[in-house]
Amino acid sequence: MSGNLLDATLGILARLDDAMASHLAAARARQFLQRPDLVEALVRRLAEARKALDPAAALLFERVLDEARMARENGVDEGERMLAAAEVTLSGLRDEGRLPPPLRMVLAQIYASVGLEAAEAVLIHPEEFRAVAGRSNSDGGGPRIEDLIDDIVAEAGAEPLEIHAAISRMIAVFPPAVRGTFVAAIVAGERPFALRLGAYWLLDRNGEVRLAAAEVFRDRAATGKIDTSILGRLVAVRKWLPAEPARAVLDEAVKSMLRREIAEARDGRNDWTVHRAVTSLPDGAGAQSIAVALQHGRRRSVAMLLLKQGHGVKDAFFLPCSGAAEQKRVLSGIAREMEGIDVQAGFVPAAVARALGDGVVAERLPAPGLVDVIEIWDEAGLTPSPQDPAAIIASLDTDGVVQALSAPDIAKLTRASRQWRDRRSLSASWFEDDSVLRDRLDHQTSTRAAEAVVWQHLEGRRTWWATVIARTAATLRAATEESDAWIAFAATSRALVDGSPLKKIALMTTIAEQTLLASAERLIED
Repeated sequence: MSGNLLDATLGILARLDDAMASHLAAARARQFLQRPDLVEALVRRLAEARKALDPAAALLFERVLDEARMARENGVDEGERMLAAAEVTLSGLRDEGRLPPPLRMVLAQIYASVGLEAAEAVLIHPEEFRAVAGRSNSDGGGPRIEDLIDDIVAEAGAEPLEIHAAISRMIAVFPPAVRGTFVAAIVAGERPFALRLGAYWLLDRNGEVRLAAAEVFRDRAATGKIDTSILGRLVAVRKWLPAEPARAVLDEAVKSMLRREIAEARDGRNDWTVHRAVTSLPDGAGAQSIAVALQHGRRRSVAMLLLKQGHGVKDAFFLPCSGAAEQKRVLSGIAREMEGIDVQAGFVPAAVARALGDGVVAERLPAPGLVDVIEIWDEAGLTPSPQDPAAIIASLDTDGVVQALSAPDIAKLTRASRQWRDRRSLSASWFEDDSVLRDRLDHQTSTRAAEAVVWQHLEGRRTWWATVIARTAATLRAATEESDAWIAFAATSRALVDGSPLKKIALMTTIAEQTLLASAERLIED
């Protein structure tokens, strides 16, 4: 049965154009989360490749991994089970001798492309380097790093973040210690982008890689072989790191630079112009997208940021634009897709700072591309700040309007927030769905019992929803279209924090309804 469904899916994907194939693969990936047999069949199909992977199978595997990553982030156990099924199958294939090094390299790159550490079974160890690279150093120790970088730069272009992503995908197949060796060699080199790449790697998900980059900065700073423009970035990144060896080593680098009286070069950050900022509202998973139209001299671009509650800054990158017309077209398209709200420019660094604070609490490092955002809003504006709902509301309530609200006022405003919500279609994504709740709902035999389970679950999620709603209030407060709607959301967040009965809070009633609806739809799909 699994072979038939897999064959049918791959056959259809092979006949579709790229956009339609990507859409279908994403839809099919959700089915794979509940079918470990399909995951095993797909991985075995990938291992059948003789010279190159079947593009349809590779695309489907990438989407399946991405779906599993998102499920794991959102507390759905199927994601972890799917990743484990893939790992077990890959381990078996490696034991059978059916995962040659070139295939493992491609599989590791697929894992890296969706933000996952490669499965242990696909890692390539030092003794296998020669088989991967097809060439070696004069001493026979492995691939020539300079040659590999030349190949990557020729393909990735001149943008440092793209070069970093390409190199990171390439070295994802190696154990962390070996990755650190590659990183150290690159950052210690003389290429113009070496230090920028080093700053990105300070935010790598692996501690050994972060430490390798930090040690090179320390050594270069001690000898004065470092560009002064990097100091501001290092100061900012240091605030984003956990208390770990890499941060301690980076502190040494910064102190060494300061002792040599290297003045911080602001690298033209005051020259950036923000033409327009657009943001989505936070969705039910706590994700919020931000797009900013920027100009630096004659160069125009659109900065993209993805913030996610409980994870911090998930993504950050620039879309280069050829001119004002293209920039306007790109941003308008993004705004339509995200149902965006135009906000004041100051909203962006404030939102990022809150996300950084959230990341610190959750021990999640921000996306490497955030290093480039420092050029626009300096490190002082991107210092992690509190993300708890009370702190967010306090930062918005500069006139004391929310603080002065009486209990009847708050009750009235929480009803108003539901009316505003209906106009913005927030209810489509504001619901609960994790494995614990799924398991409890699946065992209920009546609607009333299911409702009781949902309300009990929401009681333990007060802080989560108070924070989502407070972030929504912050977004509306910064909207360029003046409105008092933010006060209704701020009042609702305060009501949750103060312990008001959930059933008397209109937005929570909506969340409960949407949760029951989502559960019913999932059961029908299953």
